[in-house]
Amino acid sequence: MNTAVSQSNGFSLIEALIGLVILSVGMLSIASLQGELMSSSGLSKARTEAVQIAEAEMELVRNLITEDQFHAVVTANPRTVNGTNAVFTVNRAVVKLSTSHKRIAVTVSWDDPKEGATAVSVHSIVVWDNPSLGVRAAEGTRGQVSTLSPPTGAARQGSDRNEPYSPVELTKMEKNYILDDGQAYWDGTYTHMRDDGVLELVDAGGNVVLTVRNGEALSKIFGRVYRHTGAYKQGQLPNMADETFVVSSGASFCTRVHANSLLSAGDGFDYYLYQCYVGAGWYGNIGIVRIGTDDLVCVGAPMAVENALLFDSQHADFQPTRVYRGFSQVEGQYRMVGIGMDPITGEYTQKVYPNEQSLNENERHRHDFLLTPVKGQPSLGKNGCQLAMEMNPALFENNAGGGFCFTRGTGGDCPQILDPLP
Repeated sequence: MNTAVSQSNGFSLIEALIGLVILSVGMLSIASLQGELMSSSGLSKARTEAVQIAEAEMELVRNLITEDQFHAVVTANPRTVNGTNAVFTVNRAVVKLSTSHKRIAVTVSWDDPKEGATAVSVHSIVVWDNPSLGVRAAEGTRGQVSTLSPPTGAARQGSDRNEPYSPVELTKMEKNYILDDGQAYWDGTYTHMRDDGVLELVDAGGNVVLTVRNGEALSKIFGRVYRHTGAYKQGQLPNMADETFVVSSGASFCTRVHANSLLSAGDGFDYYLYQCYVGAGWYGNIGIVRIGTDDLVCVGAPMAVENALLFDSQHADFQPTRVYRGFSQVEGQYRMVGIGMDPITGEYTQKVYPNEQSLNENERHRHDFLLTPVKGQPSLGKNGCQLAMEMNPALFENNAGGGFCFTRGTGGDCPQILDPLP
């Protein structure tokens, strides 16, 4: 008896439909991912263009030459800029601090297809100084006081040495440390007092990076640079050692500690330490430079309330640079006072910020920065910095904002519109 066995080859209709469904889902996922990537790229390009527009607006004010032009700078009506990546609205707000100082805030906003209403802001204090004052000061003319003193301070970069110090010579120098949570970390520098009374700051390679001719001690500003690890998607954490750097203006020098092996702060935050050295009378900026990342840099404290009248408002905000200034009033004008300088006597005292032992609350403020990808929630009235810091508010509760006033609580002044000048 022969039994015939039939075999069928190919796919049934049901199998074909299942394959079609799987293929369709895959194609839709790819299309969705592509759309997400294009949206993120578009937001990044628009934000970069918005910052450029804001900086250009600020430069227009900074480049004013005559006193009449300076006094004519007031809050302007919103204007529209047709950019490459979006249609932007530019707002300029001006607060008069004195006859020679104005606080300028430029905000550039636009509608992002995904994020909705989006904005970036640039803040600065702009000073008009009569050029003739500098000439008169050089000629020794009495009765004229310039509102500006040299921002470099007493330190100078480099040295008159022709070669680095040897490893043996370095062992005889004093190492410099950062004290963090009771732990001392060497910051990679040495302090060396020469026989001729010149003080030098020397790096780990033996190179002199700062020199103080009169031997006065360098002041220091140190803090943490946090990374908000809990807010990043897998594989998107920034490389803090290679993508973030601490920079400062004028004759100064900044170091980093544990940039390659970050320290943990808990609750989704890790960090490295920085320390910046400056000479007597220095004032300027310290900030974070990012390479290869669009992450936002935050300053301030999450629970602090914004006070637009204060130069050193402590509220949390996006700002990659912290501005350091001191002020005193001389003949009805604000005059710049640098770090460590007594606004009354003009004498210098070495300063270390933060100083947790100081009775002056301002001097106890921390000088930390935070990198985060968190965006704001306008419906809650909070920006991304506030939201990120609120995930561990104890870390940032006493952190300085975008401006730090050396002379608050020391007998000097800090500009605010509530204290009009005579």
